[in-house]
Amino acid sequence: MAKKTIATPPWCPFCGQKVGRASDAPERKMHEFPVGNCQCGAVYTCDATGHNVGAAIVETLVYACGGNAEFAWDLMPEDDYLTGRIENYDEQAHQVVAKKNLDGRAVRGVLYFIRLHTDISTIAKRTAQKTDTIATRTIPSEQEQNSFVVEHLLSGAIDYLRMHGVSEVCENAIRAALYHRRQTRFCQG
Repeated sequence: MAKKTIATPPWCPFCGQKVGRASDAPERKMHEFPVGNCQCGAVYTCDATGHNVGAAIVETLVYACGGNAEFAWDLMPEDDYLTGRIENYDEQAHQVVAKKNLDGRAVRGVLYFIRLHTDISTIAKRTAQKTDTIATRTIPSEQEQNSFVVEHLLSGAIDYLRMHGVSEVCENAIRAALYHRRQTRFCQG
């Protein structure tokens, strides 16, 4: 007589609600684990093998901090965030099993949960927003990049002409011609 395997859907250790299957993050990086979010604000990762729990912890913490690894490393466990884990998780069936096998297959998966304290969560969101804002402001447009390159080349050309004794009148005429051509080209598109 075959023994019946007891399996239950995975739950959040903080609020007890059922959690969905972890999936790839929208901005996936190399070697990331599948991630998920609970309605209570906790985030979690899935380590299907159970052998990379340390890396899963790091990924979960960084994901909870909006991808800001520097901010994540400054946090202290228990003071800034809570941790929890669900073992014996089978990623294929999306079930937690009582024994470490399901249908003759070994089950070693771990769901690792982190929930930031409210004030830390707010700071993490603000930091992520500021980082996005700064990133969009600091990248110069193509026109600004082209203008910088032209200015640099023009400066080098003028220095070359001075070294070879070209008169200031010729220098000014060349500068005006290059400036006029650049302005016309940028205005067109």
